[in-house]
Amino acid sequence: MKIGFFSVLGLIGVLAEELTKAASDGKITASEGLHIVEKVCEQLGIKLEIDMGNREE
Repeated sequence: MKIGFFSVLGLIGVLAEELTKAASDGKITASEGLHIVEKVCEQLGIKLEIDMGNREE
């Protein structure tokens, strides 16, 4: 799978934004980690569906 230059920049942007939000309280929960994985997959064009039950959005 080839990833273009602008896709890499977008991926870095998504990671930076999501990690900053998740670590704002000094820790990253499993739910926040999964949300980051979902955003990265979305940026790469990969459809990821995981049902965690009562997950907060």
